[in-house]
Amino acid sequence: MDSNKTPSEIIAELCVEAGISKSELARRLEITPSQITRILNGDTKTISSDILIKLTKLFGVSADYLLGITDKKEIIKEKHTTRVPMLLMSSAFPLGRCIEFIESIDDVPQKEMAYAEYYYFSGRHEKAVEYAEMYLNCEDIMLKLSASLIYTFANLSLDRIHSARFGLERLKEYLKEAMLEETDKKTRACCVFVATAAHTLLHIPVGDLPIQTVGLIQQLKAFEILTTDVAVSGNYDDALVTMTINPLVQSEMIAKKILDEMLEAHKQYLPQFFKL
Repeated sequence: MDSNKTPSEIIAELCVEAGISKSELARRLEITPSQITRILNGDTKTISSDILIKLTKLFGVSADYLLGITDKKEIIKEKHTTRVPMLLMSSAFPLGRCIEFIESIDDVPQKEMAYAEYYYFSGRHEKAVEYAEMYLNCEDIMLKLSASLIYTFANLSLDRIHSARFGLERLKEYLKEAMLEETDKKTRACCVFVATAAHTLLHIPVGDLPIQTVGLIQQLKAFEILTTDVAVSGNYDDALVTMTINPLVQSEMIAKKILDEMLEAHKQYLPQFFKL
């Protein structure tokens, strides 16, 4: 059945439901605010295919629904995406190719959080806050952890103590939430990574944590210390033991496979492991 609403009315309603402002919609669609105003006012009779595609991905609805051809929303479920907190800190990319790496990310929320991280580390703290703030209340735990951490970092750099405290409280809340639920080992390890980053980089305690979280933090710190030692010594057996301590590695067989592939891939940077 056809909808009685115009495309401009439908888009406006979707924006309200998603809590997206006109300026934010313009940024996400990569068009000017004046173009958005014309679309929402119904002054634009035809929406370009590029904008239409971006709108369907943004709101998860069909193009027919946006155009008022049908009144069935037909929410489009995105395929499952594995996300990690603080993606840039946990990824390797060629020197000077950070932006190129971020642009290669297909998952829009993960890409935007990577930009938040990039803006923080490049000293553009206002932009970091702007991007991080969008995901402080999202459902995805990985995005929430990154957002609260960067939001706290950036506001401290801007001397906004009240906002930084707000970010830290959110961070503690999300860590507690993730550790209390029946989460998988990877999620717990990521929580430990974020908690450790907050404690180390911000020099601020994140407060009392569940005993299982404390244990994972100790395990992760042991892994970090041993990694430094084997990087200097170049001892393969010690490196294998170190890899098995990583909370994400489930067996010695997997640890050996990862270690061998890593050493081969980075052979030119790790000559100490290949001395006769």
